[in-house]
Amino acid sequence: MEEIRQVALAYFNNLSEKEKKTARKFLEKMDADKDRKISLNECLEYLKKEGFPEISNRKIFEELDKDNSGCLDFEEAITLFYVSASGRPLFCKACQDFLKEFYFTCCECFDSTSPTYDLCITCFQEKKHEQHKHKVFCDNHALLASKKTTMKGVMKKLASNLAVEVGIGSISVFCTIM
Repeated sequence: MEEIRQVALAYFNNLSEKEKKTARKFLEKMDADKDRKISLNECLEYLKKEGFPEISNRKIFEELDKDNSGCLDFEEAITLFYVSASGRPLFCKACQDFLKEFYFTCCECFDSTSPTYDLCITCFQEKKHEQHKHKVFCDNHALLASKKTTMKGVMKKLASNLAVEVGIGSISVFCTIM
């Protein structure tokens, strides 16, 4: 969870003042008793009410509660805001653990409109993916790298097609803009 926390803080620090205000409002709404701490009950009630049932559970709260105080402070709550706002909450399809770091995903599901099929490292090692209808899996970092390679190929092809259509002079402008 520490890496997710660091990513959340990095994003928060780079938000505009207006976006930071939105994040703070999210946290203020969650803090029902206005004590500047978010209890487990405040968190779970708010998340359920606002339509985040997948992350409204004790286990995620406990992982967010870095100092084990029983409440979320600002930094811990910003991590919750990031997880909920980014669509980041992923759970292993086999054991239901929250996926915090490396995980494996079905490449075919990822590229489709269907929900992703994600597994923690342990479940993938235990071959729990064999019950899934597709057979090609890769870890999240390899998947991202493959998408970069794919996008480079798409951009090259697009640039090549444009070069044929509009002449090579326009391509350097197009590539600079992209």
